[in-house]
Amino acid sequence: MQDINLLQNKLKDKTNQWEKSNRAATGILVAILVVELAAGAFFFLMTSQADKDKAVLDQDNVSMQSELTRMDSDLGDAKAFQAQSKNIATLLDAHVSWSGLFDELITSIYKSSQVFTLNSDTTGEIHLEGMADGYSEVGKMLLALETADKFSSVRLMSTSLSAGERPGIMFSVEIFAGQEIFVSEN
Repeated sequence: MQDINLLQNKLKDKTNQWEKSNRAATGILVAILVVELAAGAFFFLMTSQADKDKAVLDQDNVSMQSELTRMDSDLGDAKAFQAQSKNIATLLDAHVSWSGLFDELITSIYKSSQVFTLNSDTTGEIHLEGMADGYSEVGKMLLALETADKFSSVRLMSTSLSAGERPGIMFSVEIFAGQEIFVSEN
């Protein structure tokens, strides 16, 4: 009879099975290694692309920052010019021109009369003191002041005889004018 060695077959089966298991495990490990290498390469490429994009964005940021700095200096110049324009407009609006008042008084007061005191402010209240040769000159002056376009009201406050070397009538007159008399017509 023939001898059957049962141990060898069992060993052979286990070796085959073990080889199959090793091949499967090696295949899985190789697949995992390939996936890891592919993922590493993918992440490396993505990181290098992100670094390039970041460098481009940093360069854009620097150029935008310099542009903003230039615009900020231009804005400062524009604000300074705007403030100067506003100051000029304010000064022109508040500018008082006395020439209109003096021109109107020159046409209303006769040459033989003298004005010693003239007090006025920009509200339009004018106080005038002076001397005329006689009452008729004072009356003519009051009539001329009263009929002047730029004066709204004229009041004779007082008259008296001159006590000085020159004979005449001392007068004191209060005149009310509109504020437009103080505005220069350019």
